[in-house]
Amino acid sequence: MTIDAARAQARRYSRVSSTGASNTQVDNLIQESIDEFATDVDGFPTEEYLSIAARFDTKTNYAVRITIAGGSNPMVATDVLITGTARANTTGTIVASDFQTTLQAAVGASPTVTWSNFYFTVDTLDATSITYEAPTTTTYVDARELLGLTGTPTLSDFSHDGNFPEDCTMEATIPSDAFKVERVEWDQLKLYELPPRYFMSPEASGDPIYYRVRGREIRLYPSPSRQELFHMEYKGAPAATVFRGYQELGLSSISDESPATGTSAVEYTIGISINGATSADITFTLANANEVWSAVVVLLNAQTTGATWAVVGGDLRLTSDADTGVSTIAIVAGGGTDFLGAVTAFSAVDTAVAGDTDLPSEIPGTFQQAIPHLVASKMLEETHEKLAGSEYARYVQWVNRYKTDYHNRNTSVLIEGRVARLPRVTI
Repeated sequence: MTIDAARAQARRYSRVSSTGASNTQVDNLIQESIDEFATDVDGFPTEEYLSIAARFDTKTNYAVRITIAGGSNPMVATDVLITGTARANTTGTIVASDFQTTLQAAVGASPTVTWSNFYFTVDTLDATSITYEAPTTTTYVDARELLGLTGTPTLSDFSHDGNFPEDCTMEATIPSDAFKVERVEWDQLKLYELPPRYFMSPEASGDPIYYRVRGREIRLYPSPSRQELFHMEYKGAPAATVFRGYQELGLSSISDESPATGTSAVEYTIGISINGATSADITFTLANANEVWSAVVVLLNAQTTGATWAVVGGDLRLTSDADTGVSTIAIVAGGGTDFLGAVTAFSAVDTAVAGDTDLPSEIPGTFQQAIPHLVASKMLEETHEKLAGSEYARYVQWVNRYKTDYHNRNTSVLIEGRVARLPRVTI
């Protein structure tokens, strides 16, 4: 169903004309109704492939006692802190950089520490051996297992590839739209859910067999030591509907009162294309040096027809005014003195976001009929309570029908292939 058709049906059901409820007002109710329908049917079947990325929590009292023998820069047994900065959910690359800094400071030379493919590598440059032990300083915590560095390993080309770090891959972030996880697969094999107590301190790595969802994270046991196809089926919400296309300059942290440029008052141009039209320059002149964004927005809107400029979420956004049909924006450099080139911290415009013409595809086509009924019920709540109740009753019928079809495994409400699927495997 198109958004235009949903608006028209909602107005017909509620006996409200476009003068009684603007497109913007109806669109807000459509988005509310989509969200409510998703909640009422417990989400829509969808799927995603997840990535395993090692994450570490490091504290400033984590240390390893290291001895380096031979070569030009030996070091007697020394407790070496692995970081000078406490970090949470940080990457292996950052941990390696921190550890390299403290190790170089301790040995007085230039050994390197790198991270690649789930393993830390310590390159002593020219030493004959390296030994890892628990720190002797009582206030330090042993970080050997955290880094996968233990014992007195044999060096290859004066360097040592560590073991798999403990628990660094036990969690992955699940999609933000997920309501309920229904099936998890690792390397095309089904994983089984276990209670929380099994994930308190797993201390094992290998091919996962079990999983546990905690908040927005999914925990695996054992912790995987490599990346395989990690597939999840879940019930989720559709992405927010974009009723009008827009594009942003790719800035961050600007506000109405922050300066737009570092230049003096001058005439600028910027090129824009609205709803697929040929790109055209608009020209405006800053009244003052270091003009603030609120004043720039007023100048831009005075020269723009068919779209509106505004500071949104720390960025400058141009949004199409189109209620129907094509709704797109394209911002390009202008002729003359280009405004984009003068904007402080500008690098490149963000990818344009086109306006949607249809209701979300996650809602099966047949059941999109529920949305206008719920919108109409919301439009009638304060004026015609009985009619509002009648429209809501029709909406509930669609909800119940959806649930029945889903539980009966009707193909109209199953996953329709948002991404390529793994073949089913009989366990």
